[in-house]
Amino acid sequence: MPTFRCPSSYCVDSSYCLISRSQKNKFLKEEELKRTFLVLAAVVCLFIMGQSVSAQSQNFSMVNNTGMILVDVFISPSASDNWGSDVIPKDMILDGETFDFTFTGIDPEHCSWDILFTADDGNKYYMRGVDLCSITTITLSK
Repeated sequence: MPTFRCPSSYCVDSSYCLISRSQKNKFLKEEELKRTFLVLAAVVCLFIMGQSVSAQSQNFSMVNNTGMILVDVFISPSASDNWGSDVIPKDMILDGETFDFTFTGIDPEHCSWDILFTADDGNKYYMRGVDLCSITTITLSK
């Protein structure tokens, strides 16, 4: 059972407390509930922070040093046969420009991705099996 500290409003002096047994039990239960709540709140915060870090672990920056303009970029899980839609939110990534890719709602354990980009010369370029859990910047160059 936890140590009981007499609330100051019930203390006569440092060695004597005027409180009934039921009040004492009530205070002890309240203190136990407070501790339980704090522990639970800490666990929830750690869980949320862990999810946040995991979800962001696959975000990366792409630096275009190809001498060309990138007109399309597609990113797909390596195990998928579908490229999905173009992930550039504007029309192109200019030479020398850096673009940040942000993932949301994906499995944080899924690390292997394929990247397809199309340059303004019409050629398609592929990067297969890119580990986006360990890479934060991809620099494309000729």
